[in-house]
Amino acid sequence: MQVTINIPDDLPSNIVQQYISTIEMQMALIGKLTTEKHLKTKGSSLKRGSAKQQITFIADDFCDPLVDFQDYMQ
Repeated sequence: MQVTINIPDDLPSNIVQQYISTIEMQMALIGKLTTEKHLKTKGSSLKRGSAKQQITFIADDFCDPLVDFQDYMQ
């Protein structure tokens, strides 16, 4: 990744260096967090029947056509 920063010429070099090091630390942290998140989600997969106890109610008319879409279904 390449980052371009427009810095005024009259800005002191120590402030510029602090700003650059802060950006580098934030980029490293973002990279670490996205890698950790990717590793966590990569290992887990949904398995058939894994939500058995989570769905506790389904209405009797769940599969019936919706009244709002009757114009489109004719």
